[in-house]
Amino acid sequence: MIKKFLKQLSIKTTERELVDYVHKISVGSSEQRGIILSHACLIFAQVIKKAPEMERIITEKDDVYSEELTGLVLQTNGLLKEYADAEETLNAAGIKLWNETFRCLVYPELTNYGKKIWFYFTQAQEDAKEYLDSLEERFVEQENDNMLKKIKEARKYLLLVPERYKQ
Repeated sequence: MIKKFLKQLSIKTTERELVDYVHKISVGSSEQRGIILSHACLIFAQVIKKAPEMERIITEKDDVYSEELTGLVLQTNGLLKEYADAEETLNAAGIKLWNETFRCLVYPELTNYGKKIWFYFTQAQEDAKEYLDSLEERFVEQENDNMLKKIKEARKYLLLVPERYKQ
């Protein structure tokens, strides 16, 4: 009984936070969402090397409610805190997208919020591509091969939408 109560409390708390997040992204411009999506892809391309289960979970059509998913929520929450503490707002915004995505996957009751989130970010995919193009131009001029490699890797994930959130 206590376990059920705690689960419901967790869902309600998460739901309130998701309502706020969905509202924030809904009032932002497509260009702003494109920048966030670009940074989310840059981060995804790096994190997936250490946590390859991320791609499997994102592309899984069936419900995925496992310890792996809970671990990803905790891992992305930790990265979010690190980026926020370091005042790396663009990276914080990018990892926030994945953190909220995984939080929505934890409970089937929150799937609708994941669909809303990805509805907005799917519309910003072209803006994200343009943002990565501008980053690439900047890093070509700086001859920063490391960042160019990361941008190339990130491009692979621009069209990635969690399977359960496809419209």
